[in-house]
Amino acid sequence: MKKYYNNVWTWPYSNKYYLTHPHKWFSQLGRNIRAAHMRATCGWCYSDVWDWDSWFMHTVPDMFRHMADHGCGYPGFEPFETPEKWHDWLHKMADQIESCTEEAQEKNNEYYEEFINQIMDKWKFEKKISCAHTELDDKYYARAKELGEKAHNDIKDALNQIGDNFERLWD
Repeated sequence: MKKYYNNVWTWPYSNKYYLTHPHKWFSQLGRNIRAAHMRATCGWCYSDVWDWDSWFMHTVPDMFRHMADHGCGYPGFEPFETPEKWHDWLHKMADQIESCTEEAQEKNNEYYEEFINQIMDKWKFEKKISCAHTELDDKYYARAKELGEKAHNDIKDALNQIGDNFERLWD
């Protein structure tokens, strides 16, 4: 299971922090129980709505893959005449949505590691982040903008395809 911030069982602090702040552990446990109860009764919880795009991009690809791997049917008509074509489309949709996540964009940005290391080095030595702009900043932000635009177009395309085939998404 993927870890992301709105997952009901993700703990935002380290174990050491909870040992020194036990009241935080209990309050987080209470939030987790409330969210689990809400998901069980409503199918969603307040933290899913709070960050709906993240929930969608981390949950729906798994649903598509599960349907492709464990589904018992397929539409049977154009363009999905065979189970293979249907399963390939489901996997393609899962991959396309997953490629739009922030994690995927960071992974594809070749300047990300160097950019983060630069920020950490500044923080380590200066105890504050200076506003000095570097050439690496320009490269990182230009690449991030390019990847963001590609992700925006990819998610629009994926959602259009899902919309066109929405009535076929049954098992």
